[in-house]
Amino acid sequence: MKTYSKEDMERILSRAIQKRESGSGAISHEQLLEVARELGLTEQDIESAALEEVTHGELDRAKERWLQRKKRDFFINLSIFLPVNGILAIINAMTTPDHWWFLYPLLGWSFSVVGQAFEAFFSHQDTIERNAKKLLRREEKKRLKE
Repeated sequence: MKTYSKEDMERILSRAIQKRESGSGAISHEQLLEVARELGLTEQDIESAALEEVTHGELDRAKERWLQRKKRDFFINLSIFLPVNGILAIINAMTTPDHWWFLYPLLGWSFSVVGQAFEAFFSHQDTIERNAKKLLRREEKKRLKE
């Protein structure tokens, strides 16, 4: 008898569900319970897992949105930083080549760019989760005001 790891089982079931799905791309709660019963899972197991998916899934999506925003902000800042400092360097070379004053704004702005890069690409998981929760709270307040 062939055996499957948990990861294999998840991938196979996911692929089978994707193939079975109708044009809507979703399965009903009853279909989910039917599959669960066939796998020997209770309705309570599925209800508990579905509740966890709603709560944790929302947080995971908020983490991803927060990281995407930080990366977008970094690239926007970088796309402004490079041409502006290039232009300053050219102006500096043409007007006062004996004093490289363009280095002062370049160095100052560089701290901001490097800080944003670290925040966007090297944030600690606690920081990401804390900011994702703040994002969820802001979104909830916004929804309540509407």
